[in-house]
Formats: sequence, structure tokens, C-alpha cells
Amino acid sequence: MTAPQIIEYVVDPDDIVSLEFRLPRALYGLITEHDPGSTYALLDSAAWSEWGADLEDDLAATGLEPRSLFQGAAEQEFAKVAPVLIPLDVTTEQASDFLRTLLRDRWAAGPGLLIQSRQSLEAVRAACRKGVRLRDGDGSWYYNRYWEPEFFLYLALMAGETAFFHHFDGVDRFLLPIAGSAVAVVPDFRNGPRVTDAEAQADLIFEAGQAMVANRHLRDLTAQTPRGLGANQLYDLWWDAFGHMALDYDMLKRSVDIVYTLSLFYREALTDYLNDDMIASLTDAETGRQSDRFLLLFGLCEFARLNGIRPDRLWMERGVTFWQDQRHP
Repeated sequence: MTAPQIIEYVVDPDDIVSLEFRLPRALYGLITEHDPGSTYALLDSAAWSEWGADLEDDLAATGLEPRSLFQGAAEQEFAKVAPVLIPLDVTTEQASDFLRTLLRDRWAAGPGLLIQSRQSLEAVRAACRKGVRLRDGDGSWYYNRYWEPEFFLYLALMAGETAFFHHFDGVDRFLLPIAGSAVAVVPDFRNGPRVTDAEAQADLIFEAGQAMVANRHLRDLTAQTPRGLGANQLYDLWWDAFGHMALDYDMLKRSVDIVYTLSLFYREALTDYLNDDMIASLTDAETGRQSDRFLLLFGLCEFARLNGIRPDRLWMERGVTFWQDQRHP
């Protein structure tokens, strides 16, 4: 697959298409212009529950035909948290309350994604089911919540050439609720998947997840302290230093904190403090995981940021700074 086309549409919840249905004009237009073809919503039941609602109950009186991506015993056991595929009809008054909730009231919260295809409900469901569980090179299975909008966008950009993504080769367009807008992802499946090896595919999908978490954390940090470098520039610096390490969720956020803190004191010169030798010292040579020095640097940066002291002026034992300590490789 060549790189997908990405188009962002502004969604104003107060700009409605009619007094009868009261749907946002932008989303109504994107849905009705897909003709011939259907629009399906792939929604997260678990997220619906977090909002104090029940997706199954909300759909009961709509006349729509939801289909869980789970089947068999799992469909019944995990009904309250399962991903659900729903064919949308924006012309039926019976479903108007649910559609207003989805497309106007909860769109900005990112309840899932919209899939536009000329395929049947069952064909789209079959494609969606193929991505729910993924196996890595060691044969281990992982639950893949790809219907989270921001994660899906990173998957399209970073893992679009995998066999996983090519399961959707019957899809014309995805519509993602991101920061209140509608981000359209228009895939090009004319070339077949280039990445079919399970381990390589899992690595790309994992990197997409890392990128999403790092960017989200950087946006939060720069919003709280709007000085220094911007989130995009910081992400590039973070990726060069830490993007290819085996980071769990907590360590990933700590690595972002390190880059962010160093940028507050040194701006672009932070690469002098995160050079190749320093980065090598943060990883255990035998395990490939983070060394004790990683945690030490994180604590140092946290103390420096909270107290407004340049990290290179903080002394460690024996009267030397972290950067003067020669005990790392």
C-alpha cells in the first residue's frame, strides 16, 4: 500500500444539517456523499460504559443492526466491553437520538471510528475481526485495540504496508474523530502488503503505539508549560533518542519526561546531553532493557524541573555530575 491520503475536516457541533435530525453538517455530508456504499461505525463498548451509558441498551430501539466483533461465548461474556460494528442510517428518525449522541455529543471524545465501504456488513465485520488479535514472532497473542482513533491514524501512517492493514482492502475511507475534527484516511491498496512476517508486523504496530503515547504525553506537557520547543520538534528528538528501545508504558512516559525536561533547560542543545554514549548507557547491554542509569536520569530530571536547577549542575556522589560520571559504557 502506498501512503494513505489524510484529509482533516472541521466539525462544528452547532452547525447542524436540519432541525429534525440535528446532526453536524460536516459529518452528515461525509456520510451521505459516500454513495453507492455504506458507512459503518466501529465503536468501543468499554468507552461507552466509561461515560455512564450502555451501548447495547442505546442501540436497542434504533432499528440499526449492531454486530459484535467477538463471537461465541466471548460475545456474551464480554458484551459490555466488546468492539461493535454498526451500519449507520442518517435518514431514519428511529435512530436519530443515537446518531445525535454519536456524531454530535460524543464525537470529540473519540468513541471509535467510521468505516466507509461498498461491501456488506458481514464482509466488513470479517475484515475487522482479523485485526482484533495479533501474534508476534514468538507466537504470543495480543489484543489490538486498533479502533481507538489516534492509534488507528498512527497505524495507517506507520504500519500501512502490513498484512494487518491490508485486511481492510475493501474499505474506501476511514473517518476518525481526533481533537473534535473528522480526519479522513483514504487508503490505496493497489500494491499488496510488503510486510507479512509476524515479528516485523508486530514491531511496526508496537512502534505505532509508542508514537501515539509519546505524542499524546508531549502535547499534555507542552500545554501545561507552554515554553521551550514545540511538541512536534520534541517528538523528533525523542524518537531519535528512545524510539527504538523496548519501552513499557511507564518507561515510555519517563523517556518523554527526560527529553521534555532537558529541552526546557538546553533547547536544541539537549542532543549534547543525550548523545550516543549517553543513550547507550541507559540500556542494559545484556537484556536490551533500561539500565539503572535510566531511572537515575529520570529522577534527576524530575528534581531539576520541579526546582528550576539545570540538571548538569546537580551533584551526585563523589562530587561529580551525572554527565561527569564515567561508570557508564
